[in-house]
Amino acid sequence: MTERQLFDAITRKAKQKFEEITPEQIEALAHAAVDFFLNVLPPVMPFFVRELGFSVTAVAALATAKSAGSGLLQPVFGAMVDRSRRTALLPASVAVCGLFAAMLGVMPSYWLLLAAALLCGLAGAVFHPLATVSVRALMGRYSAGAMSVFGVGGTIGMALVPLTVAGLVGALGLRGMLWLLVPAFGVAAVLALRGF
Repeated sequence: MTERQLFDAITRKAKQKFEEITPEQIEALAHAAVDFFLNVLPPVMPFFVRELGFSVTAVAALATAKSAGSGLLQPVFGAMVDRSRRTALLPASVAVCGLFAAMLGVMPSYWLLLAAALLCGLAGAVFHPLATVSVRALMGRYSAGAMSVFGVGGTIGMALVPLTVAGLVGALGLRGMLWLLVPAFGVAAVLALRGF
């Protein structure tokens, strides 16, 4: 077997395996990624206090901005999704959420850090209604099983945050959060390639 034949065989097998991933598994992966990104602040808050000299109150305001963007505006985005019936922004919402989560480690000022936290939250607020509509469209309106798989994805994402982010920042400093761009754009690419 030549190198080219080996490469072609590996490429065919990888494509086959990629196409075998179910839509609900992809949705769960996206939910894991977004809920991971939405929860990166708590493990890095001590670094913001110790390394950047922010007060505990200032750091708490970052979490408030992220949570307000994510939670309070979700019904607004949900109503917009209901009216438009479009879910094409799903990959972009994952990428943007991850982008601003990664930027939390490199913003040069408190106000830019606050803006990144808010924008990360807003992207998460866009994702959740879009993904819920997408799961229902794929699996049927009353698919409790599909929604459960989707929910578990989010829980897995949240559970991975503390050790992953603390380990990453502990080893590489706050700039290590830039590594979050890899899953952000990787998961967004998977969604786009699979037609979400």
